[in-house]
Amino acid sequence: MEGIIKDKREKNNIRPFRFILLLSLLLMVVLFFVQSRSDKSIRAMQKGNELAVKTFHINNTLQEIINHVYFLESQTRKQINEGKIHFSGIIADTLAGMDKHVKKIESLTANGEARKSYAILQGLLQHKIAITKNILGESPNASVAREKMLGEQNKNLIDSIYLAASDIQMIAEKELQDTIIRNSEVSNQVLIISRSLTIFALVTIVLSATLIFRHLMRNNKLILELEQAKEKADTAGNIKEQFLANMSHEIRTPLNSIIGFSNLANKTPLNNEQKEYISFIKSSSENLLYIINDILDFSKLEAGKLQISKAPFNLKDICHFIEMLFQVQISDKKIHFSCQIDNNIPLNLTGDDDRLKQILTNLVSNAIKFTGVGGNISLKIQSEKQEDEIVYIRFAVKDSGIGIPEEKLKTIFERFEQADSATTRKYGGTGLGLSIVKQLVTLQNGTVAVNSKINSGSEFIVTIPYSINHLTSEQMESGKHAVLVRRYNKKARILIAEDNKMNQMLLKYLFQNWEMNITLAHDGQEAIDLIEKQDFDLIMLDIQMPVVDGYGVVKWIRETKKSKVPVVAMTAHTMPTEIEQSKAAGMDDYLPKPLIEENVIRIFNKYIPLKESATDYTQSDCRYVCLSNLKKLFGDDPAVIRELMEHFSKNYPEEIKELNTAYENRQLEKVYTIAHNLKTTVGALNFNSELLPTLTAIEAYKFKEADWDQIGVELNILNKSLADVEKEIEELQQIIRH
Repeated sequence: MEGIIKDKREKNNIRPFRFILLLSLLLMVVLFFVQSRSDKSIRAMQKGNELAVKTFHINNTLQEIINHVYFLESQTRKQINEGKIHFSGIIADTLAGMDKHVKKIESLTANGEARKSYAILQGLLQHKIAITKNILGESPNASVAREKMLGEQNKNLIDSIYLAASDIQMIAEKELQDTIIRNSEVSNQVLIISRSLTIFALVTIVLSATLIFRHLMRNNKLILELEQAKEKADTAGNIKEQFLANMSHEIRTPLNSIIGFSNLANKTPLNNEQKEYISFIKSSSENLLYIINDILDFSKLEAGKLQISKAPFNLKDICHFIEMLFQVQISDKKIHFSCQIDNNIPLNLTGDDDRLKQILTNLVSNAIKFTGVGGNISLKIQSEKQEDEIVYIRFAVKDSGIGIPEEKLKTIFERFEQADSATTRKYGGTGLGLSIVKQLVTLQNGTVAVNSKINSGSEFIVTIPYSINHLTSEQMESGKHAVLVRRYNKKARILIAEDNKMNQMLLKYLFQNWEMNITLAHDGQEAIDLIEKQDFDLIMLDIQMPVVDGYGVVKWIRETKKSKVPVVAMTAHTMPTEIEQSKAAGMDDYLPKPLIEENVIRIFNKYIPLKESATDYTQSDCRYVCLSNLKKLFGDDPAVIRELMEHFSKNYPEEIKELNTAYENRQLEKVYTIAHNLKTTVGALNFNSELLPTLTAIEAYKFKEADWDQIGVELNILNKSLADVEKEIEELQQIIRH
């Protein structure tokens, strides 16, 4: 009996063991299956990533090809218009660049459905090259070349090239989308199996400690992998930010030289044609800088790192800033621009005027871009409502441009959105401007809206709450004036460490213009050697340098040299993390590239011992000419200010005389045109000039029937001002001389 019981006990012990063994084997099988599916999922994701990179390269390369085709078309038209019917070096370079990108597309589409579309694109491009060579190489004169250029064959060919490129892009994107779908299906399968395995392990926990242990070990491993995946996801944002910082640095470094040398060249004797060329270079580089700043601002907004500041400002200054900023573009397109502020609105406010300028700059820039020659643009500033000390200011920018389709109004504020692809090709832009406007407005607890119809213009309405500032305009202007008239010490010893040769040359000429002597170091180690040999009043360091970078130099200054000399970081990096890192490393301040004269002087005024300014003079009353305005706009050089006043003193009576003649001859268009030009000049000399309301009233007759009696009244005010203007300028000339 005992033997039978013993046998049964052994059998009972064997049964759980067999069951546990079976469960263990089953668990191992399931684990193996999960691992294989995971490997498959990982390989699929790797393939998807590789395909995404490939698709990115295909899109970029196709865009380069399209850009080359359009440039080839533009350059050919330009040569024909100029009568240069030959195969120029620019054309040859363009064709060489196009050939390089075509070969790259060939390698990227070596396998897959896009191969056929590539063959079509290649044939079309060869055909386009042949036509271009025929136009420029075989046309007897410009007329024949122009006829060939305007032929249907050439027009249709460009469209065909664009469509062929689009086909390749769509095939690549479809292939990527299919891969993503397959990866998602595999991932879902792995997820389902993983959850089933977890439930199975929980059921078997009461049967075997071994199974529990093995399950826990595998579960811990899975958790660790998930945590690592989460960390990678968290660092993705940092990688993006670093990429933008590097991109900004790589573009800003040469851009710094372009803008700087353009400014220097503009100060040298130039003929009209050279001035125009320099103007084009400067305008193009500033536009590129504007696009870079748009992208960086958008990145800061996405990361939540853009801060809204609060400082006193005046709405009239905002209006004047916008008028002066776009004066050239408005004049070139003969656009009538008006900025109107309601009489019942508080002018002195507290808020972020820089962000307000950025918002209005974006909106007015868009209005100018999409408004034709002779159109109208208005900026109206009104008070929407007031709650105690908070006033809601309504800014309405209205134009007579091309308008926006109704179906696009809901998405126009989304990033990378424009009315359509044709708009992007014709007018350019990043598609970020309005998105930045909306986010900046939202950050300030405001609202933005748009009303528009095709071919009837658009109106963008921004409402932002501001605190009412009870300082008087004189007090605010006095505060600004106190900062502006401070001068730096031109004899200060300044060390600049910069490794880029073009930037070195630019800095040398810039500081010569500012009558400053500097010592240049070509890398961080050379800067350290110079600091060991002599003392400096200010040290400016590029962050990225060979041998020893800017961080290494400032660390040596603070820790080894034990020096408290002011050190300013000087770099093309403009991301918030870079600024924080430079200050944490021991830098006192930060100077972004491209170098702007006002920013450099601000640094000098702050860190170099000040001396008495050559133009530290005061003005008890300014009715027509305000010295603080002239200093703000044209610098603190007495000679320049004297020249400006002499020019105004000479030309103002002549323009008033022309205005009287136009009035006597009842030439309304000439009357309001002269008034508009005078208004810009008078406003530059004094933002609050007594003459501005009179000139504005005359200018307004562009949009209404002439009231010659009232115009005569306004003109009489201007005539009476002649003696007072001359007297005030003479008094100011005496102040400056002494």
